[in-house]
Amino acid sequence: MDSVAKLMAAPGRVVLSQAQSAQDARFLTALARAAGGWVLHICRDDGRMMALADAIGFFDPDLPVLQLPAWDTVPYDRVSPNAEICARRMDVLSKLAIAVNDEPRILLTTVNAALQRMPSRDAMRDSSMRIAVGETVDLDALLAFLQRSGFLRP
Repeated sequence: MDSVAKLMAAPGRVVLSQAQSAQDARFLTALARAAGGWVLHICRDDGRMMALADAIGFFDPDLPVLQLPAWDTVPYDRVSPNAEICARRMDVLSKLAIAVNDEPRILLTTVNAALQRMPSRDAMRDSSMRIAVGETVDLDALLAFLQRSGFLRP
């Protein structure tokens, strides 16, 4: 029995520690494909998260990998969070809010991000609206969404 099959046969949560370089990426890709759903991996920091995402892309380029970074500020800090980090977090959280669990995917995050408060799935679903280039948008639905989001119509 190969090692991924052993991990899948284990009851409950799977803990993999002290894996050699890129071995954890190979296990995560195999685990996501075998499980047929989401796999969550908490990395020690942002650098490790990015390196792991690259390694997963090497082993399985078609496997979707979401990276949820931590805020780069602390509460009540006088400096606003980095706009790119805000956008990345909101993109991942909105994808998680509408995601179904029947496709293999990997969610990578860090210890700091996992410890930070996040909005509920319902709150993210209600405050998100996806619009694609070239797509026709229902004006009434857009106006209703903007009003729910706090915008005022003159």
